[in-house]
Amino acid sequence: MISAPRSTGRRLVVATIPPRTAYNPVGFDPEAVLPERLRRHGDYARYFLHVLYAQRVFKDIDDEYVPLKASYLRRFFPDNDIYKEIRDRLIDTGTVVCDGVYRQADGPNWRNADPRHGNGKCYGYRLGPRWEGVRHERVTLSARALLKSIDKVGRARASEIATPAHRHVWDCLQRITIDHRAAEAELDALTEGASPERIDGYTGQRMLCEGVRDGDWQWHVCEFGRVYNNLTGLKRSLRRHLRVDGEPLVSCDVRNSQPLLVGLLCLLAFRRRNEGFPGFNSLDRLQIAQIVSNMEIDQDFLDSISHQSTGRMGRGDGDLQYDVVFDKSSLLHDVHDDLRRYVILCEGGRLYDDLMDKFGDDREDRDAFKKRLFTQVFYGRNSVEGKLTRLFAEQYPTVLEIIRAIKRPDYKRLSHHMLRVESAIVIGRVVRRCAEEGIWAATIHDSIVTTPEHAEAVVGIMEQAFGSVGVRPTIKVTAFE
Repeated sequence: MISAPRSTGRRLVVATIPPRTAYNPVGFDPEAVLPERLRRHGDYARYFLHVLYAQRVFKDIDDEYVPLKASYLRRFFPDNDIYKEIRDRLIDTGTVVCDGVYRQADGPNWRNADPRHGNGKCYGYRLGPRWEGVRHERVTLSARALLKSIDKVGRARASEIATPAHRHVWDCLQRITIDHRAAEAELDALTEGASPERIDGYTGQRMLCEGVRDGDWQWHVCEFGRVYNNLTGLKRSLRRHLRVDGEPLVSCDVRNSQPLLVGLLCLLAFRRRNEGFPGFNSLDRLQIAQIVSNMEIDQDFLDSISHQSTGRMGRGDGDLQYDVVFDKSSLLHDVHDDLRRYVILCEGGRLYDDLMDKFGDDREDRDAFKKRLFTQVFYGRNSVEGKLTRLFAEQYPTVLEIIRAIKRPDYKRLSHHMLRVESAIVIGRVVRRCAEEGIWAATIHDSIVTTPEHAEAVVGIMEQAFGSVGVRPTIKVTAFE
């Protein structure tokens, strides 16, 4: 977690508010798992479990191993030997389970045999069977050296928030307050009669609320550009208790955003490959899918598209090209009919409704249908197939062929592309523009959170940012209250 900063000109000064509590499973006692010579370091074992829990909560990881970098954890411990001894003891006693998978990231003198592992992988951890489903509780930390290390790491991490867009989100978060009493009352009501697993989840929400109240903000930017913090991890119903300068918050959401980003990937793939392959659009779907299967679509790709459309091949003064807007027909021209129809439905926010009507199952609610669509079509393995997959193949064969081609080397590859494009637009363009215009704005992944007075301006900026890469989404403004 990161202590709250106060801004003094351009320099970021972090107020010293070291957290003195941690969250551990009820009943966990370090003395029961550590040998006698390590018991004086019991708070470090508690903090290891706290970091595991906090990462699981604010990254919303369920039933998976939570990646924890040793280089990060070691900064809290007196030395590397004590870190390793405590970690190994937690594993040996079954307090935590390690996945045992580590891969070094590619570097100047090292390359992974499998390109999917180029970014490397740290060990992942989860609680052992004894503590699965056990709710967590606050415990007090008293080791002075540990508290000092926590504060030091918080200072170092806050200074890493360096890009203008990230600095703007960070500065905006510091102005958020919470009606903590009302949030606690809501969580108390939810907890009553709930299962141990749900109680544990609500405890995680308490932790996030306390962080907002105390100015103790978590912060993480994933390798694909998404920003995670207390706000992104908070339940939607709890966000109604948040205020900025006494004002409630609203969310500006792109309807059908994830399917629309898939459509954008398909359109950009057509545009890029069409330039290098005469007669590209006369190829069949399988040939097109094979051609685009190795494309890397990221911020540089998006910027290159904008530069090509204006004849500018360099970045110039470094400003993002959110003022470059494609004519709507420029990307939809000469693409297969099913792709054009798919994009138009996504832009209108009607894709889910259209598929549900064709699917013909009135018993399934919208959220359950969306989850099944993502499992069977967008995020699942190519081998996953069902009635909905077959319907999608009938309606949008070109889209599905490109989706499967992108996922063929690794089924997670499509979602990674989508995250990169989402971050490039939402963080790199929308937030950047909000910062330039002095608009309060934070992100919840593909949504922009702002105050009611700025909602109209933010919608306009979002439309312009998405329009700069060739799509016109429908944006819905929703109050958290």
